[in-house]
Amino acid sequence: IARTSLIQEFSSGFWTGSQLACWDKTEKPWSIFPKLSIYLRDENSSRSFRISILPQLYIQPILGIGDNLQCYRFGISSSSNALVIGATVMEGFYVIFDRAQRRVGFAVSPCAEVDGSPVSEIEGPFTTADVASNCVSSVSFHEPVLWIASYALMSLCGIILLVLIILLLIPPRCQHRYTDNDVVNDESSLVRHRWK
Repeated sequence: IARTSLIQEFSSGFWTGSQLACWDKTEKPWSIFPKLSIYLRDENSSRSFRISILPQLYIQPILGIGDNLQCYRFGISSSSNALVIGATVMEGFYVIFDRAQRRVGFAVSPCAEVDGSPVSEIEGPFTTADVASNCVSSVSFHEPVLWIASYALMSLCGIILLVLIILLLIPPRCQHRYTDNDVVNDESSLVRHRWK
């Protein structure tokens, strides 16, 4: 979004949600930002559909400053390893979660309008002949040395634990036999030779 936005000099704080961007109240920033689209597979894996949201949903008005400024925030958070369709996207649709069939349904919501124009779209179905059968990339282990080291350390801990358990279960071979000289009582040498 940052690369396709018509304003390239936004600070990174705006894109992370920590800073606001303000425009004159007579201006609407919607034309500066792109439409966002997500392609999802249909139940029939040879088809897909596209849900789209317009900037009116993800560039959210927050507060007005004085009589002439309106400030907005970027309503999408980044993730390094997953795609989460959150409230910003879902408020433009009716979303139905069918847990029994393990599927999610989308329909355009008539409430998702700004100034009489819809801000969400659903298009499709499209064929997926040119798309990979599995859209989710498999997790590859880029640190094989760390995996080997972790397995080696777990094996070492297991061996040490096994040795300790064996030492607890085997009775000691040499037992110290107590004699009368080992007992400390009033007759012992410590008591007999005490300072008077």
